[in-house]
Parts: sequence; structure tokens; C-alpha cells
Amino acid sequence: MLRPLYLFNTYALLPLALLLLLLLRLKRSNDLPAFRPGLGDLAMVLFVAGALASILFEGESHVTTLKNLTELDRVFLVPFAAFWLVRVSRIEEPQLAAWVPILAGLCILEAVTGALGLLLPTALPRFWPGVVIEMGGLRVTGTMTHPDGYVAMLVLAATFCFHFLSSKPGLPARAFGSGLLVIGFSAGFVSFSRASWIGSAVALGLLATAYRRRLAIPVMAIVPAVVLLSHLPTGAARVRVGPGSSGAGTTAPSQSTQVDRKSYAIERLGNSQTVADRVVLGAAGVKMFLDKPLLGWGFGSYDRHARGFIERTGPFVPSDWDRYQAASHNSHISILAELGIVGYACLAFPLAWVLVRSARALWYSKVDRLLITLWANMAFLVVISMSIDLRFLACTSGLAWLILGLVAVRVERHERPC
Repeated sequence: MLRPLYLFNTYALLPLALLLLLLLRLKRSNDLPAFRPGLGDLAMVLFVAGALASILFEGESHVTTLKNLTELDRVFLVPFAAFWLVRVSRIEEPQLAAWVPILAGLCILEAVTGALGLLLPTALPRFWPGVVIEMGGLRVTGTMTHPDGYVAMLVLAATFCFHFLSSKPGLPARAFGSGLLVIGFSAGFVSFSRASWIGSAVALGLLATAYRRRLAIPVMAIVPAVVLLSHLPTGAARVRVGPGSSGAGTTAPSQSTQVDRKSYAIERLGNSQTVADRVVLGAAGVKMFLDKPLLGWGFGSYDRHARGFIERTGPFVPSDWDRYQAASHNSHISILAELGIVGYACLAFPLAWVLVRSARALWYSKVDRLLITLWANMAFLVVISMSIDLRFLACTSGLAWLILGLVAVRVERHERPC
């Protein structure tokens, strides 16, 4: 019953909103801020055109062609629409400030849901993911289906709230903003995703360049919280026993370790199997790219061809999962393999172009805390994109392009004549 609504929201809502906004601009061009397409926008159009051509001329079955067209819409056209919506409507700091109550609620919701999924899963509906144990060990996902997407939402909500609340007069607002930052980054730690741990550290490092002493107290709270959570025993997390446990919902310690009191975080750090998988699969993707470096193997073709390139890589021996089930774990290698250096260059150019302009804006002006906060979120997403393929996380991919759109608008504000 709700599936049509889901399909509309997933595949059509943002493109239609962009179309309506563009039509509105044509009708009321004098009343709306100017929008000037640039080289980055052209590169995005060329990327879509190249991907579309590769799908239509790949010679696959109608079913595969339709699947690839749908995937192109979901993981690129919809996120691109989010980027252009922000740019055309020129969402700036006053409009972003209105998001604070929603983002504060989202930060608390994700943290609480993550804690329930980890320690009291029966408090959540039976269909709720809460935690997943199929990805190299238990991972907390909050309201999302993937731990890195969960942390991405926490980082976004916590950093935005901290930016706007820490500059308000009065101790309560500043304390609340700092508290949300502590909650967001501490809850993100129990995702037990090493990529998210690194990404969060990079994001905090960038924030420190802008907020300095203002960030000191939150960091002094985050560090002991993370140290405390890192001592969570392997057997402490609880998962439902049996498929779709009933009302009372029996639970048991995860990982079949009812007496295991070792730190689960330390166990995650020492898990070398997922590293081996990523090395083997990454090497296979690189070999695919080197075999067809210019235009690649065609959009959506990675999973069909990469397994033919899987072999032992140094000391890392492919597992059966690598040979028969695994998909890409690196967004950049996936695009290089499927669309070659031409497609990858078109996709990467908007990010590189906005980065160069941001550096120039920050060099010639006083510290722009909002711009650095936006880049802290982008840095987090770039880090996790090295470990997972964001195409499988359409929500996170859309978040990346939304943030890049906000960065572009902020940079254009610096470049406008006073």
C-alpha cells in the first residue's frame, strides 16, 4: 500500500521539485536569486550522458537495462537533483538555522535508537534493523540500514547544531549545542565501523581549525566517552534470537560470547578478514579499470565482471564470499572500473572545483565556520567512500551531494561582489 509513495519519494520527488523550481524561475526570474551554471554543472551533465550511453549501448537484456536505468536515477540523478535544488534556491545560513530543531531531534533519535538496538533490541519493532551482524561483526545502525549511513546522519546533525547553537548568547544554548556534539560523536563510535571512526576523527580535526577553544570542552567529554564505550565487552550487545522474535522477544549476547568480556572495539580493530576482503576486491576493480581505462566496462557492470579478476593479492587469499557474493567496497574504484577515467573525471570535477574555490575563499577572508563545518561533513563522507560503495547507500550519496550544494552556495557568497 505504501510502496507507490516509497517509489515516488525515492525516484521522483527531488527531480520533480527541481523541475518545478526551474519552471518557477522562468515565470518569476526577477524575484529569485540568480543561478549561473558553471563547469561543475556541465561535468555532472556529461557524466549522466556518458552513463546513459553506456547503459543503452551495452547490449544487455531489457531487464538488465531497465535495472541499470533505475539505478542511475536512484544513485546519481536524485542526488544531483538535491545538489541543484540547493544551488537554484540558494539555501544559505538563515535558512539552515531553521533546520536546527529538526536536526537536534534527529541527533537524539539516532543516538537513542542506536543504544536500544545495541542493548535492548526488543524495545524496537520487529522489522527494525537496529543492529546488523552480517558485515564482519555486530554493527549499530540506528534508524538506517548501514552503520556508516547512521554515523553520517549523526555527524551532520551534531555539527550543524553545534555551529548554530554555540554562537548564540546565553549558556543554555551553547551547552545544548556542545551536548549534541558529544552525543553525536559518542553514539557514532558504537557503530563499530572503523571507516566511520577515522572519518569522525578527520571531521573533528577540521572543526578544531575553526572553533578552537570553543571545541575544547566537547572534545574533553567525547574522549572519555569513547574510551568508556571502547570497553564495552564483546558479549554485552544483545541481538534477537530466531527469526522475528515474538512479543516478549528473547535476546542473547551477540557473537555467541556469553562469557566473553573482551573489548569489542579492540576486537574490531584486530579483525583482519574485512581488510583482506577489501584488498582483494579493490585489486580486482583496479585490474578491471586497467583493462578498459578510458570508458570502462559500462554502468552497473562491476558485479558481473569483477569476480573474473579476483585472485590472491600479496598475502591476502580470496574467500568464497569474495569469489561468489562480494561487491565493491570503494566508490572510486567502482566508477573507474565501470565508466573509466572519463566518467570518473566528470564525477570528481565538481568536488575538486568547489574545493579549490573554497580554499581561495578561506585564504582571502576571515575564518568561515559554516564553510569549514560543511567541509568537515564532506571529509567524513569522502573517508567512508574509500571503504564502502556509496552507490549502495542512496541516502548517504544524496547527503553528499546536498552538502556539496551547500558548499557551492557558500563559496558563491564569498565570490559575489560586495
